[in-house]
Amino acid sequence: MTSAGPEAFAGSTAPVAPSAGAAPSTAAAKSSVRASRRSPFLAAGFFACLALAVAALVKLSHRAGEELAVFRVEPARTRTLQWPTWVPSEWEAQAREIGSRRTQFSVFDDAAVDALRAEYEALPWVKSVSAVERKLPRTIQLAVTPRAPVALVEAGGERLLVDEQGCVLPRGTFDGTVIALLARITRRNAFAEVPSPGQVWNDEGVADGISVALTLPRLVHYAPGIQIVEIDVTNSQGRIDPQETEILLVTSTGVKIKWGRAPRTARFGELSPDVKFANLAEVARQFPGLAGVTCINLRFDQADVFDAAGQWIPRPLASR
Repeated sequence: MTSAGPEAFAGSTAPVAPSAGAAPSTAAAKSSVRASRRSPFLAAGFFACLALAVAALVKLSHRAGEELAVFRVEPARTRTLQWPTWVPSEWEAQAREIGSRRTQFSVFDDAAVDALRAEYEALPWVKSVSAVERKLPRTIQLAVTPRAPVALVEAGGERLLVDEQGCVLPRGTFDGTVIALLARITRRNAFAEVPSPGQVWNDEGVADGISVALTLPRLVHYAPGIQIVEIDVTNSQGRIDPQETEILLVTSTGVKIKWGRAPRTARFGELSPDVKFANLAEVARQFPGLAGVTCINLRFDQADVFDAAGQWIPRPLASR
């Protein structure tokens, strides 16, 4: 067997020189790589320009729409959502007046819509304007939330309505059934200052009375035959006698109920309103119509009952 010569051996290991036709192929590959690296930037630039163009068109159409008569909001087309049934007619008239006295404006005019919203929010009986809806071509609809009365405050020979935040509500012709359900917040010594409608009553006694009034709707689930008509806050915060009840309730039949602290200032160990209502319901079960009862103390785990002479009335052992 003839062995390979030196030339053959050297030839088998020597690098092969590239052919003349391979050079263009390599250059094309490099060019393709550079192009692929540039393509994301080109695409991003294209879409950015497209977005700017669309935004400009929207802005131009918005401005053009403001000038068209078909998009001009008329007073009659400024509406509010359905009012609660208890809202007095005077309040509804004030709301209608706002829309009627404004001049026409474009439904696309954000400044005019915001100004309209601010006018509604400035009404002393409005709690909030939660939404403004544009209904093309020329209707504005607002969701106005009125302040709901939760109690009456007797001050200066008047009875003033307040909402849950203590805001004094303007007068109005309310449904008698609505007023009949509200308890009166009273104080034997006069309130220092009576705020104007739309202002919050910054008084600790009023705030305590409201916090009790907010719990009273739950009483119907425990003792439907008992109605609280008065919340006496004379000793609120223990300002007269720290050992006595801070809140004194009075029922429609004149029975006095020593409530204790207001829920908003309750301390550790104070019974919850629901526990107090349950204890009151037990007393009402034992003394139907609260006959012979003039005072009930709800400050402790077991309610104490007293007669007209101030004498403690024993309760059946089975109930205690």
